[in-house]
Amino acid sequence: MDADAVDDDREEPLSALRAALVLGEDSGEPEPFDFDEFVAVKKARE
Repeated sequence: MDADAVDDDREEPLSALRAALVLGEDSGEPEPFDFDEFVAVKKARE
């Protein structure tokens, strides 16, 4: 396998990662996350 083929194999996953990062950055400001509340809600659904 030559160097160009290796670059091609890596480019697709890197492009997908870059696109996902941009989507995350463009999604707005982060919101607070209460892990204990999250767990309580999940347990209540059981």
